Amino acid sequence: MSVYSRGSAREEARRIFKRIVSTLERIGKKYALLQFPTSYRERSIDLVTVGGSGSDAVIRIKVGHKVSRDEAGDLSRASLALDSVPVVVSDDPSLYDNIVYEKEGVFLMNERTLENMYLRPNEIIALYRKGSIYLVADKEAIRESRAKRNMSLGDVAYLTNLTRKTIYMYEREGGIVSVETAEKLVDVLGSETVKSITLNVLKNEFLRKASKSVRSVDSGKVLEVLEPSGDVYPIKKSAPDYIVRGEEIVTVIDASSKDRFYLPKTAKKVEECVKLSELVDGEVKVLVTPERKEVLEDELSTKIDLNKIILQKVKGGTHPE
Repeated sequence: MSVYSRGSAREEARRIFKRIVSTLERIGKKYALLQFPTSYRERSIDLVTVGGSGSDAVIRIKVGHKVSRDEAGDLSRASLALDSVPVVVSDDPSLYDNIVYEKEGVFLMNERTLENMYLRPNEIIALYRKGSIYLVADKEAIRESRAKRNMSLGDVAYLTNLTRKTIYMYEREGGIVSVETAEKLVDVLGSETVKSITLNVLKNEFLRKASKSVRSVDSGKVLEVLEPSGDVYPIKKSAPDYIVRGEEIVTVIDASSKDRFYLPKTAKKVEECVKLSELVDGEVKVLVTPERKEVLEDELSTKIDLNKIILQKVKGGTHPE
């Protein structure tokens, strides 16, 4: 159970957010803060980052270390759509500095670890997965060190007690290795052969392991309307209802049915999606019935530039008009 009350949890989340934003601004990363749902506790995505140095990220700020399946699913699908890495940043005291924890397919860390990943490349940062600690084998450094020492693959395999095939694969592909294997490589080939976990490494691991269920294209009736030229990723607890990844990023809000259309809520979703589309140079589509289109336009006209969105008329229940 969290030691924070609802009010203090919100304040703690704001503190973490300010520290993350300060870090992003120092390295020239652009970002969008997505404030939907308006209740901090109910949303799955807080920040999306692009540009600057380091991998782009889709970030959830948490007070506590629990990551729900809905949060992880949204972070994963949004990250696939936006070519990013899914990150949960928490202040939980059980999280060690410079350790990244893999949880529900996303990466959990405290704000100091994220700051170090972006700002301090000399910090040693490791990945904790299923009870083991991992670092990165540097393929170029391994190859160069072996050549410099005039050692064969067999020599290195013998001295490290690893197979020739394993050494060969490290030289070709690099990748993450257990801390025990990392120590063997360092003992035989030098400290330069092992590196820290970076956001780019986490992104590659995420893409390698992303489940078929996360990668799958939504097959609902919404596709009849969208006729997408790319993959469609459904989002449950954020401003977009879908993100389409094709030649450009399209964020989609489905306000086509009575249970989905509540004017203030829909307007807020549109406002937040416009922020995201401006960040990624994409497009916003709102699926709305003809009778609600004018009402929504009136509501939005004082909040956003209507030229920034496409109001696509559909029949009730997401059918083409």
